Amino acid sequence: MRPDVTHFNHFYFQTELGSFVNETLIAETNEIWPDKASDSVLGYGFALPLLGQFLEEGTRVINLMPESLECQKWPAGKPNMSVHTLESNWPLPTASIERAILLHGLEFCENESSMLSECWRVLVPEGLMLIIVPNKSGVWSMNSSTPYGWGRSYSYGQLETILSRHKLQLEHHSMALMVPPSNDGSLRIMAKTIEKTGKKLHQKVVGGIHLIVARKRIFLTRQHGIGETVKSGLELLKGAKNPTPKPVTGMEQS
Repeated sequence: MRPDVTHFNHFYFQTELGSFVNETLIAETNEIWPDKASDSVLGYGFALPLLGQFLEEGTRVINLMPESLECQKWPAGKPNMSVHTLESNWPLPTASIERAILLHGLEFCENESSMLSECWRVLVPEGLMLIIVPNKSGVWSMNSSTPYGWGRSYSYGQLETILSRHKLQLEHHSMALMVPPSNDGSLRIMAKTIEKTGKKLHQKVVGGIHLIVARKRIFLTRQHGIGETVKSGLELLKGAKNPTPKPVTGMEQS
């Protein structure tokens, strides 16, 4: 099932469960990026739950919505910052964005490679990308009552491989939504405690979503699925001593 803008808006802004997810995502983003100072932030997919916090920082914010979704004017009461776009042809100059947020962008795209290549293109060198996707082993991906159960889901290994193929270096990985998707209010009351406990256990408790931060690299080589920066020729020569000329012997002079 592919949700539309109405589904996303209803879930995040009109249900108690969506409000809980919204608050959790904002808290996670604050922990990952405590310093929000940035010249430019881009959202792709349905990133509205996370983009609002950057408006307060005076940052240039752009909300790209894929053609599969109806374009929604945003923010309300202010000049529109939403743009409808093809996933393989974003209307932005190369190397023009410092940070990108993909929320419901990767799991619903038609072509992962084309979309990630466009995101890589518009990021400045060393630019950062935050990707939030359903965890394949989590209960949220198995429950169609929320948008996290409607698209593709991913394992950590799959994400690692996808990033390295697109010259994106993994810098951070965490999980969230440790509680199951439920309208039980008492469960959400305990949610913060469960989230904190889950983060401490990490490997033992399966979260509902992955939060991945990747950095744009110009040169990457893959090693065991993890991208490593390839040093430039000048970097490799740093510290090298200048060669000392020696006389050539054993040659006849004419």
